[in-house]
Amino acid sequence: MESTVVRVVPLLITADNPTGPYNLSFAYEIEKANIYAKTADPKAKVEVLGVTYTEIYSKDHNLVVGVNTVQLKVIAQDGTPQIYEIVIERAPEAPKLDTLAVSGTYLRDEKGNRVAFDPDKTDYYVYVPNECNPVEVLATSSQGVVYGAGMRNVDQVGQWVELSVSVIDESSSRKPVTQYTLHVFRFPAT
Repeated sequence: MESTVVRVVPLLITADNPTGPYNLSFAYEIEKANIYAKTADPKAKVEVLGVTYTEIYSKDHNLVVGVNTVQLKVIAQDGTPQIYEIVIERAPEAPKLDTLAVSGTYLRDEKGNRVAFDPDKTDYYVYVPNECNPVEVLATSSQGVVYGAGMRNVDQVGQWVELSVSVIDESSSRKPVTQYTLHVFRFPAT
């Protein structure tokens, strides 16, 4: 990933759930969790992964896809420990298409240049002759279920029409989605 996305989520310890677990859900783009803890008693200490800190603790935790558990041990001035558990679920990466095409024409970029399909690029442009209606959208994915492929009507002539093609990971509880947009221009009759 080119950059790390940071999300700040305050956790409040309550009487009905004094030690947790405190459950958080993060998107795939969240790669690290910075955990800050401050004890109510300045003489207490916080221990994480065997390292003891006074008052405030801050540490990068690399997140794997799935469940990540972090335990904070607060040690009172008298030596009494209390463990707090934070459970962070990082979503899987959204699925991508393996192929995308429109029958009888080429994919183009926003400047009109012919381009090959790239699963990481989600906007494409196509030009179709007037007699091509409906158009056939061809799309496959080995990572999920594809919606929006097949024969699609482009009733407007002489203007751009957006057709969406989505791929959804139906096996994941969070059902991540990637949406691709085909900007289709159907030429007027000559």
